[in-house]
Amino acid sequence: MTQTNDYTFWKKRNSLGVEIVKENTHFWVYTAHLGWWNDDEEPFINQWHKLNVVANKEVPVYLAGDFNAPDIIPNQSYETIKEDGWFDTRDLADDAQGRFTAQGKIDGWDEAVDGMRIDYIWCNKKEHVKSHHVIFDGTHEDVVSDHFGLFMEDSL
Repeated sequence: MTQTNDYTFWKKRNSLGVEIVKENTHFWVYTAHLGWWNDDEEPFINQWHKLNVVANKEVPVYLAGDFNAPDIIPNQSYETIKEDGWFDTRDLADDAQGRFTAQGKIDGWDEAVDGMRIDYIWCNKKEHVKSHHVIFDGTHEDVVSDHFGLFMEDSL
């Protein structure tokens, strides 16, 4: 998704897409780790445009990962994704538990904060989402990373 092809450069960003076809079910899942909104070398918006073009299909598509997109900052990454027609599965969930996906000082963020929501599962269709939970947060399973995990269950 980035301009660089140097895999040793820490700003190199890729995405992996997997097509799932089973019986009457057909959908895609992409994992992604995007850069920051205002990065001078590899800005979020360029990466997002590439991912959005590749991932937007007729069947349901889920984008999961670290989008480095705090949902509380107006007119940046989070709003851009929503304006491009993607749905935050937490908003669609019948049962949403937890909010923050990072706590304290983490790599790439200058200040420690009480909590940030920068990891998401997005869907290109308004699917019925049964549950969306933050896990590996010290309350729901042990912490294993500076980012917590997400568990999402839909009706597919």
